[in-house]
Amino acid sequence: MRRTGYHAATMVSRKEILEKYPELKHPGPRYWLIPSIIVIIAVLGWSSHHTEMAEIKYTPEKGVHIKTPEYRWDAALNILLGLNRPVFEEIDGERVPVMREVNGETVPVMRRQGGLIRPDFSAKTLGVLVPDMLETIEIALLGTLIAVIIAFPLSFLAARNIVGSTPAGLAIYGIVRFLFNFLSAIPALVAALIFTVIVGVGPAAGVVALGFHSIGMVGRLFAEALEGVDRGPIEALQASGAGRIQTVVYAVVPQIGPLFTAYSIYRWDINVRMSMILGFVGAGGIGVFLQQNINLFNYTKVSSAFILILITVTLIDLGSSWLQRKIL
Repeated sequence: MRRTGYHAATMVSRKEILEKYPELKHPGPRYWLIPSIIVIIAVLGWSSHHTEMAEIKYTPEKGVHIKTPEYRWDAALNILLGLNRPVFEEIDGERVPVMREVNGETVPVMRRQGGLIRPDFSAKTLGVLVPDMLETIEIALLGTLIAVIIAFPLSFLAARNIVGSTPAGLAIYGIVRFLFNFLSAIPALVAALIFTVIVGVGPAAGVVALGFHSIGMVGRLFAEALEGVDRGPIEALQASGAGRIQTVVYAVVPQIGPLFTAYSIYRWDINVRMSMILGFVGAGGIGVFLQQNINLFNYTKVSSAFILILITVTLIDLGSSWLQRKIL
């Protein structure tokens, strides 16, 4: 009996299946593209005519001041589209607002400027952004390196198959496991708040905070990898009279070396993302740039920072995935 001929006779193409069962067809872009365009146009049109948008006003009594919106939705549109700012001109070396007459009243000419949809990639902005981004990567790298150096030897004491089942071994296992759980339970942001008080504001606090938090996370991963090693080489060395240290060096380390390296790269990838937030509490990196410009309503620079972060994270993710495939 020729099974190949039977299968060939019964196979049907995807086109035939979709013709028989039209409900299986994937909804094309025409089903969501038109409603999306309508929503975007409606939002932009509503925002351009709404009177509660935030504005940077100029009056001779108060000078330049910000009129904030009453509703949160209006504030969200301000962030996206920018603020209404007065237009200035130079007269005798001084910047004065351009005025016009509306309904018998002289008011300043306003123009919408800034917003997340208008990223600023000027040389001056990139001159600040790129060094801050590099500092963020360095903070994550040093924090991960500290965590790996400390967690590597401790993970052997947190693996039950390494310390054994003696009372002393179980006590050591419990203490180190508790230490890992304690360190990983404290969020990196909270640790950064603490270390900015201890070591001062700056990237050093970010490095220590990330290392402090990552010791627990990396140590637990290392310990679980140690507990999953193949028992064959271990039992063979023990049967030949090898001691505990010799067994670990020649039977355990060769098995977990690639996995430890992959876990370390993965943790660095996570720490790069975490270090971007630590700047909001004064721990250095691009988070400081984001916090300052958000507070100053410089949404064009915030947008450029978001785009640079996206590019950096994507490149790091691709690089770390490639390295892990090569290692494993």
